[in-house]
Amino acid sequence: VPLGVIAALRPGSVVDHGVRLFCALGVCVPTFVSGLLLIYVFYYLIGLAPDPTGRIDVFTSLPPQRTGFLLIDFLLAGDVEGWWAAFKQLILPALSMALFVIAPLARITRASMLVSLGSDFVRTARSVGLSWRKVVVTYALRNAILPVITIAGIVFSTMLGANVLVEKVFSWPGVASYALDALLSSDYAPVQGFVLLMASLFVLVNLVVDICYGIADPRVSIE
Repeated sequence: VPLGVIAALRPGSVVDHGVRLFCALGVCVPTFVSGLLLIYVFYYLIGLAPDPTGRIDVFTSLPPQRTGFLLIDFLLAGDVEGWWAAFKQLILPALSMALFVIAPLARITRASMLVSLGSDFVRTARSVGLSWRKVVVTYALRNAILPVITIAGIVFSTMLGANVLVEKVFSWPGVASYALDALLSSDYAPVQGFVLLMASLFVLVNLVVDICYGIADPRVSIE
């Protein structure tokens, strides 16, 4: 969202063209391709990232399982080195999913902000002497945020399917890989559970989007 706002505030500038190029690449490049490119650059060429072998390095001992979340379990165990090892394994998969999400959100934010900044109420707010920050954040961004909320719900729902490819690229033992392996082995009970879980998440996301509509738009009553 900040990328889209910055690009809309400087239309036609180098920043605007850079954000638009980044959005075009993010929309066109699939998640598994961006994941492979990140592995090739940061692991193979530069050597900054750890090997993409799952949630934890093969030489790191697992903490006592309390929550199932490695970062929290390492903190509860007081193992700082283990926490750092688990955190480094998260960086490249998170970047792969983030590139998939950032591009459409920044793109729709820029387009919606350009419309809001050219509206009469923004010109009126500037003419009465309001600060530029208040005009942008309070008036322009709040009116431009509604389509962004819609796209955020759609993108989050799409992420639930795209994470299958990311988990396969990074050897991540996630729920999507588990469902895919169960489907390939004709074990349909886990597949049914996966479908039920995804459907529940879809309903929850739609509910959150509707609530955000009521918060962002005063014309919509939450009641």
